[in-house]
Formats: sequence, C-alpha cells, structure tokens
Amino acid sequence: MTRSMNFRILLMLSVFASISSCKKTDSSDVEEEVPIFQDYFVRYDKTSDTTVAMATFKTNDFSGDRLILTGQSSVSCNNEIGEYNSNVTNYFYRWESDGYVDCSFEYTKDASRIYYNTIGYEERSEISFPDEIASFSLSETTTYAWEESPLQPGESITFFLSQGQNSGSVIYNAQVGLEGVEIGPSSMSSLSAGQATLHVSRCVVFEELDQEDDSAGGRRVIEVKITKEVLLVD
Repeated sequence: MTRSMNFRILLMLSVFASISSCKKTDSSDVEEEVPIFQDYFVRYDKTSDTTVAMATFKTNDFSGDRLILTGQSSVSCNNEIGEYNSNVTNYFYRWESDGYVDCSFEYTKDASRIYYNTIGYEERSEISFPDEIASFSLSETTTYAWEESPLQPGESITFFLSQGQNSGSVIYNAQVGLEGVEIGPSSMSSLSAGQATLHVSRCVVFEELDQEDDSAGGRRVIEVKITKEVLLVD
C-alpha cells in the first residue's frame, strides 16, 4: 500500500469519524454559557458559475454536538435566513447563488449575541485547467500540473475522474509546495476507454473567524471547483 493511499484512507476515516461521532442537538437545549464553534464553507464552482455557501455549528469545539438552530438561534447568509437542510454532510445549512458572490454570515446565538463573519471571493486559491489537458491514458502514468501557485499551508487539492457510476484516480493531497499529481493505471482500473469527467477542487482552510463565541473558535473554508470533459484512451 502506497503512502498516498494510506493518507487517503486515514483522511476518509477521520472525516467519517468526525461526522458520525457528532450527534444532533437542538440549540434550545444547550445551556447559554456553552460557547459555539462556527464552521463556514463557500464553494465557487467555475463550471456552473455558481456560489454555494454552507454553515454548521457545534458545542464547545470542532468535535462537539452539531446544532439544529431552534428558538432564538438562527443563521443567515447575505440576509437570507438558512433552513435546516441535511445531516448527511458536516454542514446543516446551505445557500446557492448565481455567479461569484462574497458571503456575509450572521449567526444569532440568542437575543443579545450576534456574530458576523465573511468569506470573500478574493480570498480563494485559484485553479484552472491547462489547455493541453484533454485526455488520459489508461495504460500509462500521466502528470497533471496546474498553472497556478503551488499548494500553500492550509491548502489541499482533490482530483478524480468519473465515468457513469464509476470513478477513479481519486487524489487528496495537502502537501505544501505541491505543483502537480500523477495519475497511474492502477488508480483507473474501474474506468474504460471513452468519455469521462475530470473534477478538480482546490481548498483553503482559515482556522480563524472575524467574530467568535468566547473560546470555541471556528473556521472558514473556501473551495474552487472545476470540471471538464476528457477522453480516456488505452
């Protein structure tokens, strides 16, 4: 088993554990003095030209109980009140807008405490497709290198190919200084010659907020996503 495969397995297990171990709690059932961890996420999808914003809240810290905002508690993004969406992912609240927009979140904890946090488009880490990327060989290793800056601290990149119900070449890498990834035959064993979709996401995590609730802290996550139709060849 390769080092990169070990890393991906550990990552998936840690993500699963962080989601499955956090139970849901109504915010009305939480004592007033309990600080709330705020987690904000914005995805700029360059292919669909959309902005997706998400938010979730946890008691005490990142590993605390996830909150369904009830009673006096609420959250809005760009003045649109968020409705409880789903507990399938880490994020309970979701908004979507056309184009690329700055996102201003307003978290109301109770009648006397409101916290304001923003994620701006200019804070993103850019990613794009090199013009020459049009096909991948199923029998040879291909190097995918992006034209933008190498990965910086707090950044990661996710890369995979999909073909119908199958997917391959799933790569998650947070190595500082990384400028490209290699895609080999073993990681595309479930794929066949023909059309496929290439997905690339570059993400940066800021472990800081504009306004936090006491000692709970929080984070702001920004992702840029792109997709492209490519050809897989033998």
